[in-house]
Amino acid sequence: GGATPFDSRFRVVDGGSRIGYAGSVPVTTNTVALWQLEGALAGFEQGGITDQAAHTSIVSRNSFVGIENRSFGRLVAGSNDSAYRRLVGSGGDMGGNLGLTVLGLDLWNNTSAQLSGNGKSIFGRGEERYHNSLHYVSPPFPISLPSASIQLAASYGVDQVLVQSARRDRFSVAALYRVGGFSL
Repeated sequence: GGATPFDSRFRVVDGGSRIGYAGSVPVTTNTVALWQLEGALAGFEQGGITDQAAHTSIVSRNSFVGIENRSFGRLVAGSNDSAYRRLVGSGGDMGGNLGLTVLGLDLWNNTSAQLSGNGKSIFGRGEERYHNSLHYVSPPFPISLPSASIQLAASYGVDQVLVQSARRDRFSVAALYRVGGFSL
């Protein structure tokens, strides 16, 4: 029934399988070249397209090349989580599934602050994976307080689709301040 009726059918879908390959190649004592290919394994019965029209190819998730230096930080190009998602959102220590995190509890879990965002909204906590993009993440910089640090990140995604003769490029910036067991 409903507006779009489906014939009776049977299928098994987990919606969460992933496969990926990643590696690094030493360049100097403090610098490595990085690479990663990551994809979702779903939607095979629909030609690799999910019910939400998302592609699930081998590079549909975080797939990039880059360089990382202990003093400078990490710079990658490709498809990767935004700066906010990397430091604060579900891709980082402060985010996670079901509100459980590496650092404790995600207080925004299942609230409008977490759930109302999409690729075109401003209010959405930056939960986005940017394609055709550049990402920088600094190392944690120690600051004057004992065991305190600040880490910075920035992302820029180039939109390849013109809508009314304009692109919708995206950017994200984030900062993570830590002192002892407190993170902000």
